[in-house]
Parts: sequence; structure tokens; C-alpha cells
Amino acid sequence: MDSLQGLKMCKVSICIPTYKQILYLRWTLESVLAQTYKDYEVIITDDSPDNSVANLLAEYNFLGKLKYFKNSVALGSPENWNKAVSLADGEYIKILHHDDWFSSPESLGKYVKALENSNHLNFAFSSSMVLFGDGRNWIHCPNDNQLSLLEASSIFLFQSNWIGAPSSTIYRNNFESTLQYDPTLKWLVDIDFYINYLTTTGQTFKFIKEPLVTTYGANQRVTDECKDNIKVELFENFYLYHKISRGKYKERFRGHGPKNKVLFLQLLNICSSFNVRRVKEIRRVGYEKRIPFLVIIFIIISYFSSRAGKAYLILMKRILHE
Repeated sequence: MDSLQGLKMCKVSICIPTYKQILYLRWTLESVLAQTYKDYEVIITDDSPDNSVANLLAEYNFLGKLKYFKNSVALGSPENWNKAVSLADGEYIKILHHDDWFSSPESLGKYVKALENSNHLNFAFSSSMVLFGDGRNWIHCPNDNQLSLLEASSIFLFQSNWIGAPSSTIYRNNFESTLQYDPTLKWLVDIDFYINYLTTTGQTFKFIKEPLVTTYGANQRVTDECKDNIKVELFENFYLYHKISRGKYKERFRGHGPKNKVLFLQLLNICSSFNVRRVKEIRRVGYEKRIPFLVIIFIIISYFSSRAGKAYLILMKRILHE
């Protein structure tokens, strides 16, 4: 394993937060070593309770490019991501989760080229190949309409993550601690970060249609913990709504025409999907801030006419679109 000292500033910091598993981490490391673009450092922050990651790293020679940090106390996700990024000295940050890997030896160079070709660009992302344990795979790739909406405003990410996993992104390192992954979030943590970064740095981005990374199950462990979990999904949607409408991001979206429609439609959708019939169900998951009046009306209507819940949702969507 390489020394932590004597590393020179580089173009790209490849940040790999790790936790226990080494099977796919081996693929991650080998895909990094195979890159034809060499102006990088590798930062590994290790949350593992054992030495499995350290032992694996001892098998590789990164020629002085590796920084390894073992956390004395596990930070958890996404704090372990933030630690890796905070240690980065590179001009660009390339997150690569421990079960994701570069799809080809040219991937890193293509990410760098996307930002190097334009001085005003701070953020780029590519399509990604999503691989599942049962052999299924699909390509995460936004269509032209989704890209057009994203160019207009990152608010549309609140409806759906068209960018993909953090491993599909590269962005300029501004060395500001304010641009971090929010530790309050698990399920929407990437969407929140993208909204934060894009609205802070000018909304510009570059999309690379080629799938430059492979993600294993799109972080299946987190997906299993969060998807269809009312305590996670309901809370996080309302939490992010508050950050956008009344909290940290409020001023950034002032004057954005579609903001209220996007926010309300998503909250109505999430309430409908979990059959929320009382305001206290939202409070029960830990959300204590303001609930939009339109959402309260929707919940009341749903409570008194549960069979017509979907019909009322469709009606409200039509009203919002008028």
C-alpha cells in the first residue's frame, strides 16, 4: 500500500468510500489502474470494522497515487463520502463507489475532457451501465426531453434522478465545505447534492451519452433499505421540499416558474403512493416543518374518500398543469 505522504497536486481525485466488501472493490481498483489517463490520485476512506480493505490494497501498487484513511469510528453513508472529498487535492472530484467501476480504460480521460473543453463548465455526468446480481442490466440514460428540462432547472431532479448514481459524475473541486452530501439523507442524498451543486455553480453541465461507468445494482444495499420505506421516502421528500421552498435553496429558485408545480406534484405522488390519509402520518416519520396547504387538502380529501384518491390526484395534477 502506498504512503500517505509526498503526493503532488493532480488533475483528478478519485474518491472511493469503502465498507467491508472487497469482491467488487477489486474490480473498482483494477479499473482505475487500467485507465490510460494517469493524472490522478486515489483517496480511499474505509468504514470497515476489519482490515479486509487494507489487506486488499496491499496487493496493488498505485505508484504513489494512493491515500488510504481508516476511520477509527465508522462514519456511515454519506459522511464517509464527504470525508473522502474533503481530503481531495485534485482540480476535479470523481466519486467512484466501492461496487462501481470504470467501463473502459478511456473512461476517466473522457470525463476530464468533458470539463476541459469548456472553462465555464463545472459538472459533467455520463450514462451508466446498471448491473444486477441476477445478470440483468440496463443503461441509465436521460432522454432529450429530460436533458432539456434539466438544462432549464435542476428543480426537475426532485421528480426523478435523471443524472444517476454519484459514480456517473465528475465535478470541479471548489474546496468549499458547503458543497457536501447531506448526512440527513440516504435515498435522495445524490439528488440533493446535484441540486445544491448545480444551483451554486451556475446550472451548466455536460452530458456524455456513452456509459463510462458500471454500477452494481445502483448501490443495492441502500436501495433495499430505502425504497418503499415510508420512514425514509416520505420524510426525505418533505425534507428536500422544505430545503427548496423555504430553506437553504429558497433564494436560488426565486422566479423559477415550474418550481411549485414540480414540488407539489412530487409530494402528492409520494403521499398517494404510501396512501397517506392523515397529517400525523407525515409527522410520525420525523418531518416537523411546514406542510403545503394543497397537500393537506389532498390528504383530507383522500381520508374521506379513499377509493377516489387516485382520481383526486389526477384532478389536482390537471389543476397544477393549467
